[in-house]
Amino acid sequence: MMARRQLILATLCYLLDGMLAQVDWAAQLRGEMNATHIEEFLRILTQKPHMAGTQDGHDLADYVRRTWLDQGLDSAHIAPYDVLLSYPHPDRPSYVALLDE
Repeated sequence: MMARRQLILATLCYLLDGMLAQVDWAAQLRGEMNATHIEEFLRILTQKPHMAGTQDGHDLADYVRRTWLDQGLDSAHIAPYDVLLSYPHPDRPSYVALLDE
């Protein structure tokens, strides 16, 4: 019976500790989110074209990963995956239009 009470107490302490950590994290995240930081980050992200599947795209993903690590994130990695991409043909450019009635 005593072991059961200790297990329940330990579980509650663990859950409460986790909830406090989440509240602190959320407050810290809200404090960091402001228009100046977002504008600066977006300016860097849109500085040069980066087509998916190219070295420029990978370099940008690595920049984002390093930025998060520099900001104190415990770990961040780039997960490779295969996806079918449509690349523009230099002689036959694609045309996309929105049509209304």
